Amino acid sequence: MDPVLMLAVLFRVSGVLSASVVKDVKVGDSVTLPCKLPVLKDRPVEQLDVQWRLGEQLVSRLYRGQVNYGINYRNRTELPAEGSSRGDFSLIITHTQHGDSGVYQCVIRRENQEEPLGEVQLRVKAPPSPSAVFVKVSEEVVLPCFGRVDWFKSEAELVRWFRGDQLVLQWEKGSLYVDPQFTDRASLLKERILKDDLSLVLKNTIHEDRGLYICYFVNNQGIRVGSQVNLTVAGNHAYLK
Repeated sequence: MDPVLMLAVLFRVSGVLSASVVKDVKVGDSVTLPCKLPVLKDRPVEQLDVQWRLGEQLVSRLYRGQVNYGINYRNRTELPAEGSSRGDFSLIITHTQHGDSGVYQCVIRRENQEEPLGEVQLRVKAPPSPSAVFVKVSEEVVLPCFGRVDWFKSEAELVRWFRGDQLVLQWEKGSLYVDPQFTDRASLLKERILKDDLSLVLKNTIHEDRGLYICYFVNNQGIRVGSQVNLTVAGNHAYLK
């Protein structure tokens, strides 16, 4: 058996992988997910294929000395290639997002064989969402919602905002629909979706905008509720409750 795979098997049998490491952080924090093995002198970087995965989603991959990252982790994750010579495959995530939460697996692959090297449970605490928002007529307001959306190629699968039974806004695979009542007033930016921020921006508010707003999105092929916010449009300055 390949020496790296043998070491992984020994680590697994010895119980090192039996318990997950748990990391608790707040949104925006940086975190290091540990994954280490003894120094492997007989395996140069060019022969390694090490992957970090969150469920079925590829987070990063060190393959033949090159590191690639999944779409949700580009420009905010680092898997130092030089660390592999020391048996260190730890993953650094900066600017953590609520959707980063979950169980991460560090695995090594060779010749269609795969062995786990480590497992880390990451829990990212999202900022609290207000149950009610009060805004002055004609002012701009942000109705918060956070979550990790499934992606279809380079586009978010589906995000919907309802006011009661009325569909206010829908983002589906790059196509944006806005109800005529909210034309040029309601928006949801792709750049924010990439950061798990599905918040609805509503400009030039009117009294008729008041009501219960609900945010839905697709995650793991299921419809999730991101937030429920009651909006009151009045003559006072905006504040959160």
